[in-house]
Amino acid sequence: MSETSTSSPGTPAGWISCSDAVPAEYCDVILLDDLGNIFPGSWDKVFCPTRGGNKMAFVDKDGVEVESSTHWMPLPEPPLEVN
Repeated sequence: MSETSTSSPGTPAGWISCSDAVPAEYCDVILLDDLGNIFPGSWDKVFCPTRGGNKMAFVDKDGVEVESSTHWMPLPEPPLEVN
């Protein structure tokens, strides 16, 4: 999988299919799962007992792997501070 910020045809602007691309390591994102739930997450290392080590995966805010994620979106830029 490549790292990119483009959407697949038929995908609303901003959403990236998990099968098309992944974010940079340790990047906070917004996730969409196969039930249509939207929640904060990140692309992070998780322990994989079948591999005997770590792997990169989408995780929720508690660090639990989210295997049902279908799409992700980068976080928006924070608002500019107005003085």
